Amino acid sequence: MWGYKMAKDRKSESMITRATPYSEAEKFFPPGGGFDDKKFSANLNRILDEIKAEYALPEEFTEKASFWLSDYVTELIDYLTDEDLPGVASELLRTAITQSSRRELKFINLASKQLSLLLTS
Repeated sequence: MWGYKMAKDRKSESMITRATPYSEAEKFFPPGGGFDDKKFSANLNRILDEIKAEYALPEEFTEKASFWLSDYVTELIDYLTDEDLPGVASELLRTAITQSSRRELKFINLASKQLSLLLTS
């Protein structure tokens, strides 16, 4: 599984580990172009469920999941903009925002450079 998976660190707190975005992108962005928002949403929800299982308090989940989602989306947007696909990156961000809202996460942090690029694409 790419992206991020939950692992235990020395203090028994959850931490996020990641691999390469190339294999992840293949799941959601077919070779002919486009963006499979259903697969992306299903993947997000599966991972968010894994994160939620790690935390007893809802506040802990929303904070940890918000940070995770911010990192995850940032990696994918960086990859897509490097591949000159800012329109697809915008679609991905919209889907991530929708899922974030449904799960009542606190935030999605993106660099202002990324936001600027996405808003002008």
